[in-house]
Amino acid sequence: MTEEPKRTVEPFVWLMFSSGGVVAALVLPVLLFLFGLALPLGWISAPDHAHLLAVLRNPLTRLALLGVSALALVHGANGNLA
Repeated sequence: MTEEPKRTVEPFVWLMFSSGGVVAALVLPVLLFLFGLALPLGWISAPDHAHLLAVLRNPLTRLALLGVSALALVHGANGNLA
């Protein structure tokens, strides 16, 4: 009889690490540009408080921000563990 290979969570960990790297490389620079340069320097007009509050109260927006933050933190933490 042949033994079945033992299943590990290692592929899932590498998936989280790589998706965190993709998020950090693609999404975070856009957010930093918008909220760090374009809005403060007046290149684009800033949305009013009511509009931003309405956007942030949307559950999909909260889920997206949570996902971006969590994946970037997983990527950063994995790089420091080695």
